[in-house]
Formats: sequence, structure tokens, C-alpha cells
Amino acid sequence: RVLVFFFFLFNDPPTTEIYTLSLHDALPISITVNNLPDCTLTAEDLVCAGTSGHAASVPAGAVTYAWTVTGGTIDTGQGTSAISYTAGTGTSLTIDITVTDANGCVSTCQKVVTVDAPDCTISADNSVCFLSTGNLATAPSGAVTYVWAVTGGTLDSQIGNSITYSAGSGTDVTLDVTVTNSNGCVSTCQKIVNVIQPSL
Repeated sequence: RVLVFFFFLFNDPPTTEIYTLSLHDALPISITVNNLPDCTLTAEDLVCAGTSGHAASVPAGAVTYAWTVTGGTIDTGQGTSAISYTAGTGTSLTIDITVTDANGCVSTCQKVVTVDAPDCTISADNSVCFLSTGNLATAPSGAVTYVWAVTGGTLDSQIGNSITYSAGSGTDVTLDVTVTNSNGCVSTCQKIVNVIQPSL
């Protein structure tokens, strides 16, 4: 916008002077700032290794949901606000979610979940003698329950995480143990022990 002002000066001779003033209109601009979508992730803090049916979810109401589970497998729910997944056998897994709302705003959230599995490694001699007794086998201490099985021999006694067994007359003895810890997580281990046969 340009305004023109005329000033008449009454002098001799009469003159007219013109002053031009430019004004720029400053119009207000309204900008809407949208909140980011809520992607707060709800999931268990600890799961057992190799187990399935674990749930993870975020608040509903967004347009798209993109999930990843590193160290596990998504079973159902990809593209929705809630998934079910299976844990792997590592020590942890990572859940990531990217949420997009109707305004195109994007949020990303993450949760690291501990994966638990009790150690059930069997310590025992690699070889025992034919029909020998008093052979020892142990699993790491600290679990709640230990369930042992001896195939090709006889389980003679068990005290906590340790057993004694007798070897049979076959060529080997198979030791199996199932260990359950205080979190209810279960591991199963096996060891095959050679049975030294008598000389002919």
C-alpha cells in the first residue's frame, strides 16, 4: 500500500512538494502445532527364553503401527496397536514401534526386555565303567527344581542339583535334567556318557 501526501507551500512562487510513504501490511499467520502420537510401550520386563504368547501394546488411535522385535519373532498383530511375540534364546530382546497419526506426525518408542533361561549344563565324567556305581552328575546350583532322568543306567540318589547313578551294561548312559528357576523359566540339558565295556 502506498500513501501519497501533498504539501502546498504558500510562498513566492507557489510550489507543490510530493512525499511518498510505503506501508507494508503485516498479516498474522496462524500455525497449528500438533502433539506427537503417544507410543508408550507396555510389555513385560522379563520373559523366559523360547516362550510364546507375550504381549506388547501402545495406545490405540493412530493410523499406522510398524513393529520390530529384535531377538524374537512377531507372531500376530503387525500393523495394529498390539502384538503377540515369541522370545528368542538370547539374554535380551528389543521391541521397537513407530506410530503415525492422522496428521502425519510420527513417534518411535523402544523397550528392552530381559530374556531369562536357567543354566542347566551337566557336569559329569565323559566315561564310566561297565556296571559301575556311585557316578556323580551335577547341574549349576541356584534353581528351584531339578528333574533328572537316567537312560541306560539307574538314578540312585539326588541331593539338590546333584545325583549319583549306576551305569548299565550298554555302551552309553544318557543323563537328562530339567531345571526351573525362581522366575518359572525352564531349561533342559542332556549329556551322553560312554560306558567302558569289559575286555574280552
